[in-house]
Amino acid sequence: MSPAEFADTGLIMLRPSPIEDAQSLFCPLPARFASGHFLFTLGRHCEECPYDPQLYFGGDDISLSIRSFTHGYDLFHPHVSVLWHEYVRERKPKHWQDHTAEKLPAGSTPWQERERVSRRRLRSLLLNDALGEDLGVYGFGDVRGYADYVEYAGVNFQDRLAQSDGEWRVGLAHSKDSAVNGVRISNVATAGVS
Repeated sequence: MSPAEFADTGLIMLRPSPIEDAQSLFCPLPARFASGHFLFTLGRHCEECPYDPQLYFGGDDISLSIRSFTHGYDLFHPHVSVLWHEYVRERKPKHWQDHTAEKLPAGSTPWQERERVSRRRLRSLLLNDALGEDLGVYGFGDVRGYADYVEYAGVNFQDRLAQSDGEWRVGLAHSKDSAVNGVRISNVATAGVS
């Protein structure tokens, strides 16, 4: 996983990226980010770092990453491909297409409202905002701190910066053309490896 861009809400969006020379590797690589699509860990992780049921869609991977790290879990990318996940399914509806007020049963919550709640909680977590949002067991662990993750992952949520190749890049601002200051977004991170 690599940083793709900071959304207009201030939250970082991640994307999968290939690991260069993966065929020559013989062990897993340290990772800055985790993916809920591909997570293997000890069973106690589910108790120590439970998934926040108020997260709707975007932001679950970064929440999982920072919370797992602060609970003392080290993150790794496998060095061999063991499975893949087809995210782009042109003929299949996405959650935001079938969770609208018009399509849901009466009394159900449309995706826009779920996303609003989710973004507020993520902002509290990632920006360390004092919005009065008590995250309880869905907050940080006590093994490592917020600043430890920011340094390790090379992501400054406050200033919307992401680190690559040892330098801070201002360049992950929300952008439709995927290029900022002449730097292609896809080149900003090194395959999710620190």
